[in-house]
Amino acid sequence: MKKVLISFASINDSNREKDGAILTVFKKRRFDEVHLIWNPSEFRNFFEIAKYIKSEIEKRKYCRKVTIHTFECDDVTDHNEIYPKLLNLCRTLDTKSRSFTAAIASGTPSMQACWILMAESGDFPLKLIRSDDAKYGKPIVREVKLSAALPRILRLQEENEELKRERKGLLPKVILNITKAFIIIGKEELYLSPVEFSYYRYFLERAKSEKQYLRIDIDEVPEEFYRSVMKFHKDSFPQADSNRFFTEKNKSIASATFRANTAKLNKKIRSLLGAATVSNYFIIESVGKRFRKSYGINLPQENIRITD
Repeated sequence: MKKVLISFASINDSNREKDGAILTVFKKRRFDEVHLIWNPSEFRNFFEIAKYIKSEIEKRKYCRKVTIHTFECDDVTDHNEIYPKLLNLCRTLDTKSRSFTAAIASGTPSMQACWILMAESGDFPLKLIRSDDAKYGKPIVREVKLSAALPRILRLQEENEELKRERKGLLPKVILNITKAFIIIGKEELYLSPVEFSYYRYFLERAKSEKQYLRIDIDEVPEEFYRSVMKFHKDSFPQADSNRFFTEKNKSIASATFRANTAKLNKKIRSLLGAATVSNYFIIESVGKRFRKSYGINLPQENIRITD
């Protein structure tokens, strides 16, 4: 029976002066195969970390067969997205005459929670271990006891919320200038049509004031949104009277028109910013079920600057 180790490659594994969590495992355990999982990120190059771990395992002759896997996950703090993708990845591995162990000290709290859920559910048979610094007074590599997962997962969820707050602190700033009608996100300029610009200003102002998301009815948008968009349109594009004529004549904006404009606006933001881990904070997102959707921007107010 071959022994197989699986683990995410994480920030704690990038230290080249002191062994991180994965390399620490090999001080007490040996495996016939190792599978390293890395997640593409705007913030860190986890592929380079995985390559470093692989090279050290091979150089130290801990294991001859080390494989690196890409893990495409938009939100590494959302176990609802992580779990099915992680399970699918594990099920692609050769399981014949193999026993699997997951090293869970590397990765986000949500990733750790998913390893625990997988082991307890039996969806994929594996044991769990974690490695710790010897200074904590515990064995540096120890098995994770199951059957008491709920308290552990709740604690990981608390850590996960802290991680989300830290991630928001790394987000770029957005600057909207009303008179000159430009939007800068980080160092990139976002080019929007006059209508899209007016929409975006409206939702940025709501996010800046930390207002609740705006509920959009089935047929028409709220009058307050319509009036605000008309005003913002005149503020930034005073010469574009003909563009406003039809909307002003109807004295309303159809919900279908709102959704179409929002979809085009969001597409431009995603194209500009790329990875969903960043762009999801800047788009006008919708929450709720069909016919009961509310819209808003999930961006901290300190990241928003609106100037005249």
